[in-house]
Amino acid sequence: MMAVAALTLGIKLCGFHGRGWVLVLTGAGALAELWRNRRVFGNGIAGGVGKTISNPVAMVIAAIGVVVFLILFRLAALQGIVEFDAVADWLLKAKILFLCTGHEIAGWFSNPRLAYAHLDYPTLVPSLHAATYDSIGHVDEFVTKFWPTWMLLFLLAGLGSLSRGKTARFHAPLFFLLGVLLLPFTQAYVQMEGGTLPIIFFTVMGLVQCALGLAEGDGVRLGLGLTLLFGAAMTKFEGVIFLGLAAGWMLLPGLRPPLKPSPRFWRILGFCFLAALPFLCLRAQIPALHPESGWAGDALAHPGATLASVPRIFLIVLARLFVSAGFASWSATEGHLHWTGQWEGLSSLFNHLTLGLAWVCVLMTLLFWVAAPARRPIIVWTLAVFASAMFILSVVFASFVSINGLNDVISARTADNETGRYLFPMLLAWTSTMVIMFFRDFNPPASSADDQIVPAIPSGGAESSLETTKPQGYFQ
Repeated sequence: MMAVAALTLGIKLCGFHGRGWVLVLTGAGALAELWRNRRVFGNGIAGGVGKTISNPVAMVIAAIGVVVFLILFRLAALQGIVEFDAVADWLLKAKILFLCTGHEIAGWFSNPRLAYAHLDYPTLVPSLHAATYDSIGHVDEFVTKFWPTWMLLFLLAGLGSLSRGKTARFHAPLFFLLGVLLLPFTQAYVQMEGGTLPIIFFTVMGLVQCALGLAEGDGVRLGLGLTLLFGAAMTKFEGVIFLGLAAGWMLLPGLRPPLKPSPRFWRILGFCFLAALPFLCLRAQIPALHPESGWAGDALAHPGATLASVPRIFLIVLARLFVSAGFASWSATEGHLHWTGQWEGLSSLFNHLTLGLAWVCVLMTLLFWVAAPARRPIIVWTLAVFASAMFILSVVFASFVSINGLNDVISARTADNETGRYLFPMLLAWTSTMVIMFFRDFNPPASSADDQIVPAIPSGGAESSLETTKPQGYFQ
């Protein structure tokens, strides 16, 4: 997806429409990859189908999932555009990329009348939509509605693959995947056409792969995770925050990978640079027109109001992750917060759009902390990435206080729909990491010696033997 988006935008900026070429190239590449790994794919599919058929619980869960996805794909073909941002931002940019080339694109992206469209955003999603238009030869709004459904399917398939192992007799990972599919937030975002589902896919898969790479000492998996997080950065600007925090917190003691880069690292770096190059060329030619793009300047211009608002916004966002919006409700008058929530019984104790997923995160984290002391550095890394991402987003929200006022920021920026766009990917990544790590059978890394990183294993003790003897899960 990153390569398709970059190739599409690059061809357009070079002055060519390139309609059909991206489809031909990706189709040929996909067929070559399938043929090269035909035995691996064949054996994997046959084995997976056989295990599923022989497992009644897995059959029931798979049947429910199939029915839900059939409904979602049918809705994509029938339901109109449901997201305002999709019409005003993502699909508008996709149409420009489809219809225009070269300097025409830069001209439209520099048009002050279109400032509301966040034209300075990364272009992975509109480029994928434009590539879809190119493949069918014309603009069709409905084809873009299939992208979120496919990306949700890819996400659940990837997480399901990572959950396989000798402990597969425990059905908790399967029920977790079904729960993710049925969450109200998931169902809401999969029917939207913007960048929420794409950034959920890249963020969740990237952070889970990074966590597994750190735990297994597998440099290949770690590189894959960072590459996926770079895909999140090419989707939305908060993805840049997630990528930077994930890489920065790896410098914690016990997690730090070797400073000497391997040849694989340079290949990954080269791919990411090429994937970002078309957007960088476009971004150098256009201004940042949207008022929110200057949030850093607003924060520096009004440091007092920003710093005073950060802890309040942070605590409100944190509270609304765990409890209902009606209970965690505040208003601000003259700079002072007033609780305006209402107690509505036990239903007030969890967020209705996530069905209490934040509490599941806390429970799984505590269980994993007790069951696997050797993995505690991974837990600390996951929590550090999540908490620091929430703090930085709170700083961004607080920078708008000097313009809109604290009350407007609280009512608009901390609402479930707004914070869900930014924090729901991190919340899913946190839960997925804990569930997969808890039930996973850890195997020796399959990468070469120069790709190894030092696993976080304390010296001596019973915990060390867990990692150094034979592959085993915590329930084995």
